[in-house]
Amino acid sequence: DVTIQMQILVLLKRQQRETGMAMIFISHDLAAVGGIADEVAVMYGGRFVEQAPTEEFFKVRHMPYSEALLKARPNPFAARGARLESIPGRPPDLTALPPGCSFAARCTRAQPDCIESIPPLVSEAGRRHACFHPITSAA
Repeated sequence: DVTIQMQILVLLKRQQRETGMAMIFISHDLAAVGGIADEVAVMYGGRFVEQAPTEEFFKVRHMPYSEALLKARPNPFAARGARLESIPGRPPDLTALPPGCSFAARCTRAQPDCIESIPPLVSEAGRRHACFHPITSAA
């Protein structure tokens, strides 16, 4: 229930503010993450693939998986019955990950290096991403 979810998020945020505690919030609900987190860290195939301050993350993504996740969110302004965007393909088998980037088979930006090697987590301007061919402009 969305109402209960909001009450829980408000309670968590209040507890955090009053006690000064750190909190790790794990969710697929990007709207909730955007409302509660100071930083966003995205994982795919058991690895961190992007990390950024929340406000920056929602402005610009570098990792194609992060971009695909945001595009797959429901749009409250879309026409009734409008189809959600989906990420093509299937997630990898976590017990038998491919040798390169685990998102390469589903990625529109994948090149041969993505299939051959795991991209390192690169730090740039206070954020990190693991992609040989990152998105470089605002979406």
